[in-house]
Amino acid sequence: MARHCAAEILKFGYQKPEIVPATATVSGKGQSDFIFTLFAGRTGTAWLAQFLGDNLSVISVHEPLGVLNFGTQMREISHMRRFNTLGMDGKMQAFWQNNLAALHPPYAESNHTLGKCGLIEALANSGIADRSSVIILRRDLAKQCASYAGRIDFQNITIPRQWCRT
Repeated sequence: MARHCAAEILKFGYQKPEIVPATATVSGKGQSDFIFTLFAGRTGTAWLAQFLGDNLSVISVHEPLGVLNFGTQMREISHMRRFNTLGMDGKMQAFWQNNLAALHPPYAESNHTLGKCGLIEALANSGIADRSSVIILRRDLAKQCASYAGRIDFQNITIPRQWCRT
C-alpha cells in the first residue's frame, strides 16, 4: 500500500522533505507545564501520548473521546469548519479560552484536531504560552497515506457532509 501511495504522490511532484534532526531548545526553566502537538494525523500520536505520560509523569491524553468530551475538551468538526472558514472569531476565542483555562499542569495532549482548530493562535493569546511546548510531528507521506487508506478514513459517508460548505 505504501508503494502505491508513493507512486500516486509522485504524480503531483511531491518531493520527500530533507530529514532535519530535531533540535531541543532549553529555556532554563525546566519542563513545560503544557505540551501540545501539531500534525496531520496518523503520525504516531497514540504512542507519543503513552511515551510522554510514562516518562514525564504528566497527564497525557491522546484524544479525549468520551461522550461528554466533545465540544469541551475535544474539538468537533464544527470547530474545525468554523476556524478554517472564519478564523479565530469570537466563538472560537471563547472555546479556546475555556478549554485552556480548564487544563491543570502538568498536561500533554497529542490530538490531530488541535492545530486544525486554532491551537497556535489560541496559545499565542493565552496566559499559558510561555509555559507551553509544541511538538511538530512528521511522518513519511507515503506511509501516512497508506495508513489513511488502510483505515478507509476517506470513504466514510459522513466525510463529505462534515467538510462541504452548505
